[in-house]
Amino acid sequence: MNSIDQFQSIPTVELQLAAFIESALEQKRFRQAELQANGFYVSLMYDVTFDAAGLGSLRDCVAIVEVFVPPRFRRQGWFAHFCNLCLQLGCGAVICSESCVSLRPAMVKAGFDARGEGYLVLD
Repeated sequence: MNSIDQFQSIPTVELQLAAFIESALEQKRFRQAELQANGFYVSLMYDVTFDAAGLGSLRDCVAIVEVFVPPRFRRQGWFAHFCNLCLQLGCGAVICSESCVSLRPAMVKAGFDARGEGYLVLD
């Protein structure tokens, strides 16, 4: 896993995401990272091809494993914008497991579809 320290010099989680995705798309191999800045935290993975039951094969996929948004920024669309930024930066799809139950309403509002066995997908 890429250490949080690798991204410490980058001031925001969004800019850290851009650096992570640029590197992942360039290297075209599985990568993991923890992004952290200003109280925000996102643990994610990138894979060239993601295969899961009921999803088929997704290309250039980012899977968000864990996310923490500081209380004062919740319910303001930050997570939806973050997921859309993943797509704008060149990812083919963004997935989250439905284990992120507290984020489900925000994810559906952001355009995620329930697919497969317990996944929410934005593509």
